[in-house]
Amino acid sequence: MKEGRYFYRKDNEVVVEIPDSDLEGDIEKVIRVDIGNELYVYLISLEDIIIDRLRAAIHWRSEEDAFWGFKLLATNFNFVDIPYIKSKFQAREEKKEFLKWLEQIKND
Repeated sequence: MKEGRYFYRKDNEVVVEIPDSDLEGDIEKVIRVDIGNELYVYLISLEDIIIDRLRAAIHWRSEEDAFWGFKLLATNFNFVDIPYIKSKFQAREEKKEFLKWLEQIKND
């Protein structure tokens, strides 16, 4: 089923987002993931997804994006390139929110 730029598979609960043709993230961080039967997909990095959710949380005041950005960061904290994320801030509010996320992870 297609809804806007999202494709849903109810039989296996998979959602795929097909974004704009312009990549917001770093092309060097894109990874190829084999999904079987000689098929594969390219995925942007976890860091770029976190940055995208952080920006949506700040600029669109999206609580859902804030939840998922934080959840991705907290769950994968030991693998995330924190300096890379910090280097991508475009607004003071992004830095402020991200530092709150880091503090919350530290205190949990």
